[in-house]
Amino acid sequence: MNARQFDVDFVKTKIKEAFANVPHPKEKMIDPNSPSSEIEIKCFLSKKWTSWETIPRNIIDYKYGVLSFFSPEGLQFILPAYMICALEDPESNVDDFTVYHLTPPEQENNQKKWNYFIEKFSKFTNKQREAIVIFLKYQKYRMKDDPTNYAAIALERYWNQSINPHCDS
Repeated sequence: MNARQFDVDFVKTKIKEAFANVPHPKEKMIDPNSPSSEIEIKCFLSKKWTSWETIPRNIIDYKYGVLSFFSPEGLQFILPAYMICALEDPESNVDDFTVYHLTPPEQENNQKKWNYFIEKFSKFTNKQREAIVIFLKYQKYRMKDDPTNYAAIALERYWNQSINPHCDS
């Protein structure tokens, strides 16, 4: 691991570069399999958010636990805002819930939940996956004394193997 990956500004830059041009998914924002999801994420459906970077921090702070309600396209649009917010306030609920959301279930014990997790991240490019890995490595280091280091679990179960070396997108 490169020492720069423990620098929060480096991690934020990688996230911003990887997710720079993700369009708002409009009507594809909501996961149709999540009950009550439209009510929970109604504030994110606004067409005025032309970029994830324009979403006010107070909305993310208030809606810290809603990542599971987004479709794969919606998650691709909104996740960078949550990761940046988590980096800016590591003691927040946003931080905990974002890392937890990136932690897959054990594949052996629940194939259905595992497949659902994989589907949620199916739209992400290699560059976006790399940014998530950098984010999780930073979080793993930051939480190294936490006995339930979900960033370490997320990296081990899925993210360290998620990047396709034969794909540039």
